[in-house]
Amino acid sequence: MKVGVLEICSKNHYVLVEAWAEIAREQGHQVEIATDSATGNLLRKGASVQLVPSGLWARIQFLRRWMRSCDLVILTSLQSRWLLFFLLSFSIPRVRLWITIHNARTWALPTTVTGCKEKGKALIKGWIRKRWMRRCEHMVVNSNNMWQYLQTVNPDLASRCRVVPFRLCERDPVTRTWNGQGAFRIAVPGMLSRNRRNYDVYAKLCEAFGSKIELRFLGAPNPNEGGTALLEDLRKLSARTRSPMMLFEEYLPPESFELLLEESHLVLADVEVTYSRYDYREIYGVSKDSGLSYAMISHQLPGMFQSAFKNLQELASSTLYFQNDEDLLAQIATLISRPERYSALAKAAASNSQAFRVSAVSARLGTL
Repeated sequence: MKVGVLEICSKNHYVLVEAWAEIAREQGHQVEIATDSATGNLLRKGASVQLVPSGLWARIQFLRRWMRSCDLVILTSLQSRWLLFFLLSFSIPRVRLWITIHNARTWALPTTVTGCKEKGKALIKGWIRKRWMRRCEHMVVNSNNMWQYLQTVNPDLASRCRVVPFRLCERDPVTRTWNGQGAFRIAVPGMLSRNRRNYDVYAKLCEAFGSKIELRFLGAPNPNEGGTALLEDLRKLSARTRSPMMLFEEYLPPESFELLLEESHLVLADVEVTYSRYDYREIYGVSKDSGLSYAMISHQLPGMFQSAFKNLQELASSTLYFQNDEDLLAQIATLISRPERYSALAKAAASNSQAFRVSAVSARLGTL
């Protein structure tokens, strides 16, 4: 069987494209990926890739032909390029089709947007989603957390959903230890933005631990959200407290991002749990997954989150939660001063990640 994986909405979904390709190969199927050059450049070499041409009508003609050449098409996102999906919806090729949902509330519930212009756009997008949903065989969500949310708010939609993680773990369990020497390396993935994070807590960490920790901010500053000024503030904080810090002025290439994560001891997140735009209102850990969870999985790392966030159920024993800044400082102090506590947490992280190996995911999913 020929399985086609289609991604034309977000280059950040390239890891999901690769996950589907691995699953299809695990089951003995031929795989072909159709995507744009931005996403294609991030994929591993050796993948069978068809680049979608530029230009609206050229894309439509290409996608119709390409979809007809497949037995099953996995659409890894439908959240932009609305005119393209609108026009395609009138003549979707008669192939088996699975569509991935990244924002469960948006797909499951009627829009609550107010304002004529915004509501009009939201209603059009909802109409396009419904046309594609009627045509597809299955919807896909990336976690049991999202599936359970759908089960609560829209059981009919939940009954059509399959669960496939956004990213796979590709290694046997690794052994991570902390010997109490040098700096305890804490990764903070995500762009620098005053709108998405409480940076006061990082100042408290640097003041409390100084050179005993190294904060790794793995993301570029967002100039529209105070990121440029924040970058300078963090540099001054690092110099004042003599706490080593990794900061980046520009987009961090995937290979550098992955390497710095791999060399870290812990993933730390103090992020805004509610994700809102004019037409979206999602809750990370409930109706929408966080990439931080999959950073933990792919690198077999423990994580620490604020208590309002709900991490993936499969990662419960490798996740720590903090109630407030003082609680965070106390838990970091414990990990630094008690290497055996960190080693136990890291061992749990390695074990938990094995549920996301391609063989395990493929077995749970069943035959495509």
